[in-house]
Amino acid sequence: MESINESLEEINKKEQIKHILSIDIGAEQQAQMIMVLLELKPAAELYLYPWNSSIDKTEEELSKSGLLYLKKENKKQNNTVAEYVISKNEQLMNRLLSCSSSSEYGELMGYPKTAIQAFEKKDVYKGPLPKDIEESIFKMAFSNENFTEEFETIRKWNEALLKYAPDWKNPRNG
Repeated sequence: MESINESLEEINKKEQIKHILSIDIGAEQQAQMIMVLLELKPAAELYLYPWNSSIDKTEEELSKSGLLYLKKENKKQNNTVAEYVISKNEQLMNRLLSCSSSSEYGELMGYPKTAIQAFEKKDVYKGPLPKDIEESIFKMAFSNENFTEEFETIRKWNEALLKYAPDWKNPRNG
């Protein structure tokens, strides 16, 4: 019985992901929101530009996907028509809206603590990246001491995209 429930849960997640993929917002933002939906990242931000899906379509598809969203009052980016915080948890969205430190922001974006600390100290890994990390849509600063463990975060996100969103296209590798 458990395998039937798991497969139903996976089917449901794939259906929810189709709603995210139907929003014209670019591959990177789609990937970020899929990670939030799969609970591999606590939160994400969404920037809508004039060439993206309309505000109405975006909000309708976000609602159908099961993600929560809050529209930002004060836009940070130029040329956006709307900006949102996205999560499955209302408290996390409110934290992201009022976030004032890079460490809290990094934590809400799902980055490893060691990578956040290295970013803040400006002591980041500058060595070669494995091909799968280099080609990933997900980018972050890695620490000098823990970069191999931090690579696993990116690999976990990549694997989740392959499993739950096989129709998603990574523009970095065609």
